[in-house]
Amino acid sequence: MKIKKLLGESVRDLVKDNFKNIILIIVGFIITRILSLFKSISTISITISLPIIIFFLIISIVVLWNLIILIKKHSKLKKEFDTYKNPPNENINKFNKGDIVILKSKEKLPSPPKLSVFNIDDKYIYCRDDEGDITSYSPEELLTSQQTQNVFSSIEIRRKESEKENEAFVDFFSF
Repeated sequence: MKIKKLLGESVRDLVKDNFKNIILIIVGFIITRILSLFKSISTISITISLPIIIFFLIISIVVLWNLIILIKKHSKLKKEFDTYKNPPNENINKFNKGDIVILKSKEKLPSPPKLSVFNIDDKYIYCRDDEGDITSYSPEELLTSQQTQNVFSSIEIRRKESEKENEAFVDFFSF
């Protein structure tokens, strides 16, 4: 919708800027048509048609030039619209092939399944799990490599604290 509006405005601006040239082309075309009716008067036709042909060619070149400008504007607007419609995912750059990651939804588990980044494209990250299955995930579903290391560090700390509590509990009741 936005691209149509932008194109409409650019066409309108182009017509406003070159309205005089467009009218001159139409008038030149009408004059050449009228002169073609008078082919019987060859002397007048030759002396008048040459300037009109030159005039018509100059105006045609101007219109062609403006058409090229319009096509360039259109392609530029289309490119901008495509990037607006499908913006690149900035989170993709946070991942590298071979990184060990985990799913955000599994981060609270005592032993979350590890995934290895297998491939990365524009929108998805393809990960291989422990069994070798490859699954695609959006970057928002995964923790980055650094976040994954932090999660595993906190799991290790919790495990050590749990072992200490168990040892203290066993020591307390062993008397």
